[in-house]
Amino acid sequence: MEVFFAYSKPSLSDDNIDIVTGYIKVYGNEPFTFIGLETENEKQYSIKASDEVLIELRKAQGKKIEIKGAFEKSGKLSINELKDGYLIVLEWKVVK
Repeated sequence: MEVFFAYSKPSLSDDNIDIVTGYIKVYGNEPFTFIGLETENEKQYSIKASDEVLIELRKAQGKKIEIKGAFEKSGKLSINELKDGYLIVLEWKVVK
């Protein structure tokens, strides 16, 4: 038996890419947690990134982070989607 998975990568136009600064937070209850970014003006984004990036961002919980990424908002909130949608991580760094 063979199983295949496919997904469509969101189009990342320059109009949809921005730099956002905020704090990494972990949401949910173990073992069903996910990470998000909360900005100083109270925007909340769920983070979409590779597994490796998610692991590194989780280690940065509570630190101020700058993320260059694209925004994605679904029509209805999903279980792991915060109120302002998803932030697809292209680049990130810890800032002071």
